[in-house]
Amino acid sequence: MGKDWSERKKGQPFFAQVSFQGTHRVWKRDTIRPVDIKDIVVPPFYPDVPYIRRDLATGMEAVQNVDREIGKLLKRLDDEGLSENTLVFFIGDNGKCIARGKQFLYDQGMVVPMIVRWPGYISPNQVDDNMVMTIDICATILDAAGVNPGYELHGKNLFGKEVAERKYVFASRDKMDWTFDAMRAIRSKEFKLIQNLMPERAYCQFNQYKESSYPDLAMLNLMNLKGELTPDQAKLMAKNKPEIELYDLQKDPYELHNLADNKQYAAVKEELNSRLTEWRKSVNDPGVSEEFRKGGWPSVYPTRSIDEWKEIVGKWEKWLFSKPYSNAERPEIGSIPNAEPVKL
Repeated sequence: MGKDWSERKKGQPFFAQVSFQGTHRVWKRDTIRPVDIKDIVVPPFYPDVPYIRRDLATGMEAVQNVDREIGKLLKRLDDEGLSENTLVFFIGDNGKCIARGKQFLYDQGMVVPMIVRWPGYISPNQVDDNMVMTIDICATILDAAGVNPGYELHGKNLFGKEVAERKYVFASRDKMDWTFDAMRAIRSKEFKLIQNLMPERAYCQFNQYKESSYPDLAMLNLMNLKGELTPDQAKLMAKNKPEIELYDLQKDPYELHNLADNKQYAAVKEELNSRLTEWRKSVNDPGVSEEFRKGGWPSVYPTRSIDEWKEIVGKWEKWLFSKPYSNAERPEIGSIPNAEPVKL
């Protein structure tokens, strides 16, 4: 169908998906508008040290770099006279690429930005607090284009009654690269419940991508082995997980205080568990087989020794604190011994 909408016939409608890699842990420094680490708000699940602040600040600079790329794309629509007749969605593909974000079902890993522009249909400067999911975008585009998919979609039109009345959204996590784990989540505006289907495994069991790409993960592992983390900061470093996690998102937006065993929340827990079970049946969720439970990279935790993590943190420090214009290359971290995965 072509690689650019310029290849279409005159007046032909088009659909384009344009991906930007800058915030996907490439995280290049912004040479135009560097972010001072003093301006960073450090979430409570992180130690407030310059190393973490610099990593988060570089992430913000990566966002700024991508923002300029998006600006060029929107200007092109303007220049070609297409902006008034084009429905634009801006989204992230997952939550933040940080230790407690991507691949986990906390809000840092589930919540993505979504900005929609549709001149003549959506008034600008609105904020919608409906419970929505990325899969709703597909249904919305098909409805806007007058296309009947021929079967029922799990997603719903973002501007329809079903989304406006929706009480819950759902999420799941299974195999990531060769890191095997299984989690399911249900979220309302007030609460989040997570089912850990493989509680015997550590949150931070070995993952080649993360250990080779996340400076924050290296620092968390090092400080944990040295006994320097607070109890809240050390929770992600646990060697196993509770079967159920329940969070009051109004009182605990960073999801640090598990209420699963709190009798005051028993009714909430029962309701969310029941709705999550219904959803899992509706999408034919197979759960976890014994074969799957034994697969993947080694699940031994900690994955490296204190000396190994100290060396890795040193490598990241040189890169993190390099000048914005230096074009310093990210360090090579390497794998762990005996990291050959058990393939199913």
